[in-house]
Amino acid sequence: MEEELPFELRKNHKTKTKSNWKKRGLIETNEKIEEIYQRIIRASHCELCGKAFKSSNDRCMNHCHETGKFRNIVCREQCIYSIMEELPFKLAKLHKPKTKFKWKSRGLIETDEKIEEIYQKCIRTSHCELCGKAFKNSRDRQMDHDHITGKFRNIVCAKCNQCKRDKKFNTNTGERWIYKIKNKTYKLGFYYIIQIYRNSKRVLCTTTQTLEEAIEVRDKFIAEHPEYFK
Repeated sequence: MEEELPFELRKNHKTKTKSNWKKRGLIETNEKIEEIYQRIIRASHCELCGKAFKSSNDRCMNHCHETGKFRNIVCREQCIYSIMEELPFKLAKLHKPKTKFKWKSRGLIETDEKIEEIYQKCIRTSHCELCGKAFKNSRDRQMDHDHITGKFRNIVCAKCNQCKRDKKFNTNTGERWIYKIKNKTYKLGFYYIIQIYRNSKRVLCTTTQTLEEAIEVRDKFIAEHPEYFK
């Protein structure tokens, strides 16, 4: 007779659970992961606070986010509390998917494994890697990347990320004053907008269908109005 489990298991629960653990940074042998899984599906109480699990989703595997080693089986409340103790700042709900989506939309070009590695590094970094100052808050901590190649560089504060000495372009095309905008009405699914500001006033705002046309319009405007770029 099979041993009765505290909660019913869904279809493919085993493979999905193990895959989820590995994505979140668990580093153990396959034999150890199998042992942890068999232990967790039979657990009915949190190993830290001793409370009974309310549901299967309330039962979590807690591991060290620095070494990737297994710690214990805890309830969701204790698991979240232990994670927050390790991080410099608290994370908002859905912080991970929103942050990754923002990075990709701003031009970061890396593999999913590399982006996950960058994210884990970012949420644990407390000081700017360029100036060495402590971050004031979570928003002051930013991921800096090359806007031309799309490759990651380092974790910096907002001031260093906007530093003029960097000579980078804060656009998603790698060209100054030219932005790529999504729009389903165009055949390519997007268009390019050229916006140039001088003395807090917009002196040029126009759109094109290709990047080459946008560069040509921008360069022509700069040649015709040298007084704006002295």
